[in-house]
Amino acid sequence: MDVSKVLPFFRLYYKNLNPEDLSIPQLDRREFALWDFLSNNMIRHLAFKNSVELKEGLSKRTPRHVYYSVSTYEYPFLPDMEMKKMISTNLVFDIDIDHVYTPCKEIHDSWLCRNCGNSGSGFTDSCKFCGSPSLDKLSFVCNECLEVAKSEVLKLIEDFLFADFGIKEDEVKIVFSGNRGYHVHVENEEFSNLDSKARNMMIDYIKGITARHYFLDFLKKQKYKFKGIASSGYPSRLAEKILEELLAANEHDLIKIGISEIKVKDLMAIKEKIIQSLQGYSADYGFLRSIGSKSKEIITKAISDISVEIDERVTVDNHRLIRMPNSIHGKTGLRVTPLGYNDLDNFDPFRDSVVFKEGYARIKIKRKLPSIKFFFGDNEFFLGSLNEAKVPIALALYLTLNEYADIYELL
Repeated sequence: MDVSKVLPFFRLYYKNLNPEDLSIPQLDRREFALWDFLSNNMIRHLAFKNSVELKEGLSKRTPRHVYYSVSTYEYPFLPDMEMKKMISTNLVFDIDIDHVYTPCKEIHDSWLCRNCGNSGSGFTDSCKFCGSPSLDKLSFVCNECLEVAKSEVLKLIEDFLFADFGIKEDEVKIVFSGNRGYHVHVENEEFSNLDSKARNMMIDYIKGITARHYFLDFLKKQKYKFKGIASSGYPSRLAEKILEELLAANEHDLIKIGISEIKVKDLMAIKEKIIQSLQGYSADYGFLRSIGSKSKEIITKAISDISVEIDERVTVDNHRLIRMPNSIHGKTGLRVTPLGYNDLDNFDPFRDSVVFKEGYARIKIKRKLPSIKFFFGDNEFFLGSLNEAKVPIALALYLTLNEYADIYELL
């Protein structure tokens, strides 16, 4: 990447940035870190008194990436983490589309196994040939990817933060990360004081980890009494999801997933009874007995559908650094965009986070792009035909910073 063609855009952005856009809560208690373009090193343990001083620091250094601490400290500028003297740690959730399966990944993602050398396309956590988890992954973030990420954010907020944890709407701040997903910040003193054990318990609940083991263990023991839809929280949503799947399925669908024709007929004969039971406070899941081994698959999918795949390291790590709102993401050129809960439905990352809206560039593709339609800014592009094409400067920066292309002419 020719830094000389990219750096001026970042420099201009930070020069013109309004200090009010940097109004981070308790800014003077945060550690900041900047990742430089030229040295490619992170400079940590920086502290600023206010947003004006922060803006001056960004203008002077023109960083590629900007981070700040989820924790507040008495002495944020000290290099020793213990000597900083932690005050509190914000509760933050990270939803990254890399950790979530989407059908579009079969088209635009690929992997190479470091262990056996085989490769393949699509989404996987381990090699499909030797089972090794040691993979080099090549992934692209498309419009569909970030729509799925948005739906996961809404699920986290509405089903868990609001409904189960009682967090208020004005205590939730959403930030588009500028690349692969979203950060959800909870600005609530009680939750900021949670220790690592309590945060791990929240993660377990949100990801459905114990629920999966608990439910499947009970199935092994032939016990089928669990809470139904009329209960609350996670058990209620699980019963509702199972009922939804049951109502949507016909005999052909059930046979297609591997349940025998005889078992399907038995199930259909008691379908109304099952529905009535699931709608109660206590439900009888005995019908799963007739499904046999497929019951595990059905329960696992239901739990996966109502859970949220979050990066637990971000939530648990007290010393975590996270991207600063209204900075530019150094791998996309998109703005790390703060949002309100009511803004999320109509938010389009590839439209609303575009910073550089004037000018064009000619690019040369250096790494194969997926042959898909890509909506960026106000236009639609076919990625497979962009070599030496004239494109808006924002898209040129996006592909250049992602190492898919080089800008060879600014127009």
